[in-house]
Amino acid sequence: MNKSKEATTLLYLVQAKREKEIETRDLLLSLVTASRYEPGNIAYETYEITNRPGMFAVHSIWISDEALDAHHATELVQRAMAAFSDLADGEFSSGLHFLAKVRPPC
Repeated sequence: MNKSKEATTLLYLVQAKREKEIETRDLLLSLVTASRYEPGNIAYETYEITNRPGMFAVHSIWISDEALDAHHATELVQRAMAAFSDLADGEFSSGLHFLAKVRPPC
């Protein structure tokens, strides 16, 4: 989680199970518009990793940990997390990565 006063930035990596790539992509894309309109969302983008078939990345930025927690508690996200057990390799939480900016010294 975010221990600084900066925005909470999250990278979620998910590997779709074989022959579940289209369903996984569709599920991830179904989250984009709704997530962008949630209170506290700064950015929300979904990517397909071109050199890894069936691998997707979701990059999102939230004003705070609380805003991210509220996002994860929405019915839409709860349904998506439940669906990932059939669509993706590994547990949902194993793909979550919190990011911190690295800056050169002044």
